[in-house]
Amino acid sequence: TYNTSIKNIDELLPSIKGAIYYDITPNTRLYTSISTGYKAGGVNQNPRVSSENRRYNSETNINYEIGFKGDLLDGMLRFNASVFTTDYEDLQRNQVFRFIDPVSGVEGQETITLNAGESNAQGVEIETTWLATDNLTIRASLGYLDASYDVFDFEGVDLTGLDIPFAAEVQAGVQATYVQPLASGATLTYYLSAHYQ
Repeated sequence: TYNTSIKNIDELLPSIKGAIYYDITPNTRLYTSISTGYKAGGVNQNPRVSSENRRYNSETNINYEIGFKGDLLDGMLRFNASVFTTDYEDLQRNQVFRFIDPVSGVEGQETITLNAGESNAQGVEIETTWLATDNLTIRASLGYLDASYDVFDFEGVDLTGLDIPFAAEVQAGVQATYVQPLASGATLTYYLSAHYQ
C-alpha cells in the first residue's frame, strides 16, 4: 500500500468564486470574477513507476475573467463575451510510461498520471443567440485559446513551452433550430449544426 495522506493544504481548500457586476442598463451587464478550483490527487499503482512519479498531487487553478452579458434588440439578440486567464499548479496529465518486465524481459508501456508543473491558459469566448423569427433560432459561438506549459519536465525531457494537448486554439460553432407548427397542434423541430476546432 502507498501513503495517500494529504501533503498540501490546497487539497483541503474548496473551490471559491467571487464576482463584481455592473448593470449598464436593465438588460446589459459588465462583470469581473475570480475563482479557484482543484482536481484531487492520487497514486499510480504500477510498482515499476519511479518513486518520484508514484504519487501525484492535486491540481489547483485560479481563474480571472472579465466579460459582458446583454439582451439586445428588444430581447431578440443575446450577446455574451468574456476574456479570461487561468493559472494551473501541478497540472495533471496522462503520460505514456515505458518499462522492461523484470521476469520476461519484454518491453511494455502503461499510461500514468503525473503533475506537469505549471501552465497557463488565456483566451476569449463569444456566444450569441438570435431569435430570427418566431420559429427560427440561430446560435453561434467563437473561442480562442492559448494554452502552454510554463514548467514541465518528464524523465529528464524538458517539455516547457509546448502547447497543451486537446486544447484547440480556435473553436467555432453555429446551430439553427426551426420549429414548425402542425395543424394537429403538434410541432416538428429541425436542427442543423456545424462545429470547428
